[in-house]
Amino acid sequence: LRRGYGPELPSMSSLGYGEIVRHIGGELSLQDAVETIGVKTRGLARHQRTWFKASDGRIRWFEASPDGQDAAAAWVAREVEPGSGS
Repeated sequence: LRRGYGPELPSMSSLGYGEIVRHIGGELSLQDAVETIGVKTRGLARHQRTWFKASDGRIRWFEASPDGQDAAAAWVAREVEPGSGS
């Protein structure tokens, strides 16, 4: 915000930015901002589960856990060729 990136920019409409801007502006406590971001994040996750069907073979699903993060990292390392540009 100090660098001139105002809350009206499209990029500032991403999840969490509005709540943090409202916190910085004194309109929302940090705790309320964090809680609101959590609620909106869970809502987005529910929508994504609807949009991205589990039966879609183009999607590789990983658990939201440390083991899932390890599995995702291993999959990327195995499936994405370094330096391919894609």
